[in-house]
Amino acid sequence: MGRRIREHPYVRLGRDARFVSFLLGQTISLFGDRLHQVALGVLVLNLTGSALATGLVFLAATLPISCWVPSPARSWTAGT
Repeated sequence: MGRRIREHPYVRLGRDARFVSFLLGQTISLFGDRLHQVALGVLVLNLTGSALATGLVFLAATLPISCWVPSPARSWTAGT
């Protein structure tokens, strides 16, 4: 059983230093992206005092993601 677990692809990836470095770098980058998004919203709120402008900043940051990421509904209806 132990050998079978050690040979599992995810375990092998976790033991590869290059992959762990890549995964850690991607995690830090994602955290920085989200922190930047929140900081930009706080900046806009402090400069304008407008909740609408802050909401538009978050909408502008989220809109490209929602346009490019395929939704399950679109892929479900594409086959019919």
